[in-house]
Amino acid sequence: MPLTEAELAGIEPRTKRFRISDGGGLFIEISPTGSKTWKLAYRFNGKQRSSVLGVYPELGLERARRFREEAKVALKKNTDPFPKKNVYRKKYEPKASPDTWTAVAREYRDRRVRQGMANLTRKKMEILLEKTLPAIGSKPVADLRPTDLLPILREQEALGYFENASRLRTLMGQIFRFAVATGRAERDITYDLKDALLPPKAKHHAAITEPKEVGGVCAQ
Repeated sequence: MPLTEAELAGIEPRTKRFRISDGGGLFIEISPTGSKTWKLAYRFNGKQRSSVLGVYPELGLERARRFREEAKVALKKNTDPFPKKNVYRKKYEPKASPDTWTAVAREYRDRRVRQGMANLTRKKMEILLEKTLPAIGSKPVADLRPTDLLPILREQEALGYFENASRLRTLMGQIFRFAVATGRAERDITYDLKDALLPPKAKHHAAITEPKEVGGVCAQ
């Protein structure tokens, strides 16, 4: 059955990510943090594909359906409606205010890049940042509270990614301190989450029992 605005607004998150279909390949995906992402599944040249349209409620039900209809028209003309990944999301997402989490986070990232941050480190940072954007990306940094951040971190813990959760909290803290320094936040609220996360699991290695494995000193 097609979705309604009331149903969309009332969808509650679960412990695992799940989807609800609106028909015709259009569906909304709900994460454990409560973020709701519109996606469209379709076939082109015999291959199954999907593309992100945008995040609800910034992208409403009617506009998501218009994208679906536009995609159908393109497919009838044997044209890929999404030649680039997430093309509609990038085209229609609202421009971020300089005080939003998205804007401050990207400004901090760009500053680190100018300071000589390694490309691999930048990619890892961007992967972590992407996990925060659906839930808090459009919110002003000054309005964020620990209760806004904790579900994002808990989602990583629920997936068993304890190290990721720890690294993400550290990155959030760096961004908040940058926001404080640039006058867009009062303090680093991630300190309040210090004892709210499970510690990363320690990795134990087998003890070296053969002298020759120590590296030469004991073998002499």
